[in-house]
Amino acid sequence: MAVARARRLQGRAEYWPSFVDVLTNLLLVFIFLLSVFALVQFLLSREISGRDTVLQRLNQQIAELTEMLALERATNSESAENLAAMTAKFEQGLVELGFETIPGPHPVVPLMVRDTDRTTALVRHLYQNGVLATGLNYPVVPKGDEEIRFQVNADHTTEDIGFVLEVLAAFDG
Repeated sequence: MAVARARRLQGRAEYWPSFVDVLTNLLLVFIFLLSVFALVQFLLSREISGRDTVLQRLNQQIAELTEMLALERATNSESAENLAAMTAKFEQGLVELGFETIPGPHPVVPLMVRDTDRTTALVRHLYQNGVLATGLNYPVVPKGDEEIRFQVNADHTTEDIGFVLEVLAAFDG
C-alpha cells in the first residue's frame, strides 16, 4: 500500500515548496522596497530641513543688504547735499574775492583768469601752497578764455574751502 501510494504521488507535481519560495522572495522584495523608501524619506527630510536653514540664512542676508542699501542711499543724499553746499560756498567766496566765475550746480568750478601768464602763475602759487587745480591755457581754450578749474567733492569740508579761498586771497599776481 505504501508503494502504491508513492507511485500515485510520483505522478503528481509538488507545488507547495515552490509556492513557499515564491512567497518568501516576494516578501523579501517587499521588505527591501520598504527599507529603500524609508531611507529615501529620511534623506529627503534631512535635505528639506537643511534647505529651510539655508533659506533662513539667505533671508537674513537679504535683510542686512536691504538695510545697508537704505543707509547708502541716505549717505548719498547727504553727500549730494554737502557737495552742492560746498560748491555754492566756493563760488560765493570766489566772487567775494573779486574773481570771475561761471556759476552753476556742477562741482567743477571755473575761475576765469583770461590771461595765460597769470593763469600759469596762479596755478603755480596754488600748487606751492598745497592746492591742486587745473589751469587751462591756449591752445586748450581760446585766447582770452584761460581759466583754472577747481573740482569740489563731497568730502571737502568748510575748512577745506576756506583754506583754498585764503590761498587765492594771498595771491598777488
